[in-house]
Amino acid sequence: MLEREKAPDGGGLPPFWTKTTEVMGGQKQSVYFNTITSSSTATQPVSVRGGILADDMGMGKSVQILGLWLAHPPDPNAQASGSALPPAPKVAKYHSWSKKELQKACRDKGLATTGTKDVLTQRLLQPAAEDVVDLTGDTPPESAAVSPRNQPSL
Repeated sequence: MLEREKAPDGGGLPPFWTKTTEVMGGQKQSVYFNTITSSSTATQPVSVRGGILADDMGMGKSVQILGLWLAHPPDPNAQASGSALPPAPKVAKYHSWSKKELQKACRDKGLATTGTKDVLTQRLLQPAAEDVVDLTGDTPPESAAVSPRNQPSL
């Protein structure tokens, strides 16, 4: 499987395809035959990468994948192939959260927990100096003490 993944052409033919030679018009020509659909084509089909790990529950799929990653770490100098999805922006992550979840995330990061969902989301994405709450019990700076964003919720 690793040879197939690392091969530049995808490791040859995709599963269920065979290459045969037929004589057409007095000339030999390569023909690719699909054993599942019983169809054929003169052009080589594009090979596929990846696969499905479909074991029963409790058979150790996660352990198998972790073992594969540890046994064959990615090359840090390799150029990304572009096949992976781009990372989702953080705003999409927070968009589906409830107000309580956003408040907990703000509290965990030491940020003020008052405001609408939009305000809390913005606070998590780009906290401003007045959003930071002193959790040590020390007296906050005067600028933070008068900020309406830092007033405790009742």
